[in-house]
Amino acid sequence: MRTKKNDIIEQFKKSNSHYKIMKSAAITGGEPLLYPNECEGFIKYVKNINKKTKTRIYTNGDLADETLMERLGKAGLDEVRFGLKPEDDGAVELSVLKNLENAKKYVPRVMVEMPCKTGQLENMKKLLDKLEEIGIFGINILEYLFPWGYAKEYAKEGYKIRCRPYNILFDYSYAGGIPIAGSETECMKLMKYAAEKKYKTGVHYCSLENKLTAQIWHHNHKFKKTPLEYFSEKDFFVRTAKGYGEDAYKIKEILDKGKCGDYIYNKGEARIEFPMEKIPLLAGNKMQIGVGVMALDRQDDKNCVREIAVHMTDTESFSMDDI
Repeated sequence: MRTKKNDIIEQFKKSNSHYKIMKSAAITGGEPLLYPNECEGFIKYVKNINKKTKTRIYTNGDLADETLMERLGKAGLDEVRFGLKPEDDGAVELSVLKNLENAKKYVPRVMVEMPCKTGQLENMKKLLDKLEEIGIFGINILEYLFPWGYAKEYAKEGYKIRCRPYNILFDYSYAGGIPIAGSETECMKLMKYAAEKKYKTGVHYCSLENKLTAQIWHHNHKFKKTPLEYFSEKDFFVRTAKGYGEDAYKIKEILDKGKCGDYIYNKGEARIEFPMEKIPLLAGNKMQIGVGVMALDRQDDKNCVREIAVHMTDTESFSMDDI
């Protein structure tokens, strides 16, 4: 099996140069604890730059024995997250649970991340009880995803994709897959179970939507928008309104009467682009409008604005609450 070993200190240096303050830095993989020396060196390097930067490692837990956790804790590791993938009966290797318990001695914050497999609700409840008994800081329950690869294997297991997982088609590479039908419902039941039992351990649900908005926010939060552009606080895409053909000229007339000079009108192409907030001015005039959806992207190592889609609607049915 081929593996790729990155120079994580060099990667940190590059990322750190873009920010005034780096609040946290994490090591993930693959399995980062296959390289304990590099992990220790990274943690020490980050803490030497800024002691307030929180350090975190993601691991499957197999190699996170007491000796290594003590070593990384002394280096300055602030948090470790064990990625548990329970068997169909909810069982987890006893050695991993022991490593989880020992990690509490040396690392300030110990957490578990685990997917909620459909049809295993009762077994998952037992596992939650076990983790609560150990007394870790928190549990992050993940919506189970149909991965981009191995589709045939998942289909054989009877998994089905949740109806319409995306409103906007985009390269959602961070999520790593498409949501499986039924997983979100069982995640909610686990959250309710933990609340009813009044766990001391914090329990959080990480949905696919959470991953999508995180990725788009990362793309667009530094978007220097013009007066024409609208930044959605719901999904973090940037939008503008558009008009075409005869409607474009009518829209221009209405905007001029409303003293709205923030538009781009192309007479030759019979097209106008204007702020979303000005669409209510068109009320009472039945016409088609387009909603352009944009994201900030990287091309040739430079930021560029990419239009993802144009959704057609009309002035009678449009509402700002829908975006």
